[in-house]
Amino acid sequence: MSNKSKIKILFFTPFAGYTGSEVSLTNLMKQLDTKKFEIRLYAMSKGELLDTLPAQITTYYYKGIGGLTKRFINKLTRVFTKNGELEKDVMNIHNEFKPDIWYLNTLLLDNIASIAQKNRIKYAVHFHELLKQYNYISADKMQEMLSGASFTVGCCESVCGNLKVFGTSKVLKQYECIETDRIKSDSEKVSSIRNSLSVPDGHAIIAMSGQRTDIKGFDIFIDVARRLRDKPYFFLWLGGSCNTGYALFLEKIIAYHKLVNIKIMHPSREEYYNYLDSCDVFFLSSREDSFPLVMLEAAFLGKYIVSLNSGGANEFLDENSGHIINSLNVYEIASELDDVCRKNKNNTVLERSKELALKFDAVKQAKLFEVLLQNECPKQ
Repeated sequence: MSNKSKIKILFFTPFAGYTGSEVSLTNLMKQLDTKKFEIRLYAMSKGELLDTLPAQITTYYYKGIGGLTKRFINKLTRVFTKNGELEKDVMNIHNEFKPDIWYLNTLLLDNIASIAQKNRIKYAVHFHELLKQYNYISADKMQEMLSGASFTVGCCESVCGNLKVFGTSKVLKQYECIETDRIKSDSEKVSSIRNSLSVPDGHAIIAMSGQRTDIKGFDIFIDVARRLRDKPYFFLWLGGSCNTGYALFLEKIIAYHKLVNIKIMHPSREEYYNYLDSCDVFFLSSREDSFPLVMLEAAFLGKYIVSLNSGGANEFLDENSGHIINSLNVYEIASELDDVCRKNKNNTVLERSKELALKFDAVKQAKLFEVLLQNECPKQ
């Protein structure tokens, strides 16, 4: 297929960092058929994921002032010159590449949507967020972005349902995905990690992975560990800290109550899957989580998953691979988690979990994504 007949897509992403939404998009991008698509990626900052993409995907990043200051100055520039630094940069790329569509990853790209609308450029928005994260964008910007989109994509049925409530003209579904061939662990290292954690004999490790935030239920996880401190469980949280009073308070809670049955770790990327594989049960404590990659990763490693009814987990799990807790009451969560763990304590490896996770391998999901793009992004 000649370059003229390929569908040309300019993707946008906010941070190019290791967030679930951005990892999932880059997993899909890496698998797209280069005979059918010519793609490029523009990131709002120079994140680590840019270095993981194959050479055939041209990448760009915004080189303006970082953080909130960058956005503030860019807004001032638009006010006084009617053409901000970001817009100039993006439009230069657009005019050179001449894409058929802009594809915006996450709701945080309202400024890119505004540029597209101003210049009458077709764009789509891929949503990974549920209700609490709608606070990150103003009402008028949200409405403007959704109203101008040619179509929207939700990462699970829960997100698609919300997009329909917003009244968007066309809602499509594309599930999140993982690169299963990269999920590997070393049994000796896993055993060494369990020993290094000083887990008492006969105790099961219950793990969660994610940033230590309220949406991820960091406080719920700690409170459940506190309620079950006299039970045969050891709680392991894997993920980076946020520089917030919330995170500080919860670290103090662990010390204040002398919770020796919990450990907070931030392992390197090289060791991450060894740590994840060290657990017996994966406990998704999130208050909201659309279709978390950590759930898919844990399932691929054969872990039994217990999740709060937080979003996409109930679209993924069945009775043989996990359990949904329909409560946010910590006493009820702790009691139900204990009950489920006792009933499933011998299920250390679950083939059903891995079987479900394989459906969301990047290679398989990319085939579906190609069909979506071919149907919705015809050549201009």
